[in-house]
Amino acid sequence: MAIAQWLERCPVEAEVAGSSPVSHPVFYAYVLKSLKNNRFYYGCTNNLKKRLFEHNIGKSKYTQYTKPFELIYFEKFKTLKEVRKREKFFKSGQGREFIKKTLNNG
Repeated sequence: MAIAQWLERCPVEAEVAGSSPVSHPVFYAYVLKSLKNNRFYYGCTNNLKKRLFEHNIGKSKYTQYTKPFELIYFEKFKTLKEVRKREKFFKSGQGREFIKKTLNNG
């Protein structure tokens, strides 16, 4: 399923693949692409749809001058510790290579 389609049907309650809604939070590590300068932005959140909206209205001081953005990749995690570790990986040289290869193969 395309990311844009997923976002349109993004649940309000947190869901884990293959299960019913859960009461614990779900966290997302994500990659955005600026449509202004084609650069990537890496982050994490517990509400992907809301966070993309905030980036696109200029709420983030780090991305306000390079909006609009499109969501190009995300991964789902159960804990804040896991998602922060993955975000840090995305920002590393190996992580950037992983994203490039993943996007080129997808």
